[in-house]
Amino acid sequence: MKSDPLTGPLYIGTGQTDNLSEIVKMMKLFQEHYPHVQFHLLSGDKETLLKQLENNLLDFDLFIHDYDRNLYEGIPLKSTNSLDILTFKEHPFASKKIIAEKDFKDEKIIVARQAM
Repeated sequence: MKSDPLTGPLYIGTGQTDNLSEIVKMMKLFQEHYPHVQFHLLSGDKETLLKQLENNLLDFDLFIHDYDRNLYEGIPLKSTNSLDILTFKEHPFASKKIIAEKDFKDEKIIVARQAM
């Protein structure tokens, strides 16, 4: 890499993740050394991103959950993800510091497909 300048696009697939801020910092540092590399972040769920990776439409993916370690090589990221609950101030959840699984029993919720 020291003898040949790196140029061109780099396509990265990712789901919604708290790690994205760390990834963006790394991209900025990388571009300081290799300013002719253009980053393209593509969002999607795990199945879609894996298909794009398998069809060489992405250079690599960032996953929140496990992946098939027999097929792919991976590097764990240091930070963790958290999920937030958005509700009206009057809802019983709004006053709780901790919400347990049993609290969701009679609730209608919307979650991202990759969270399923």
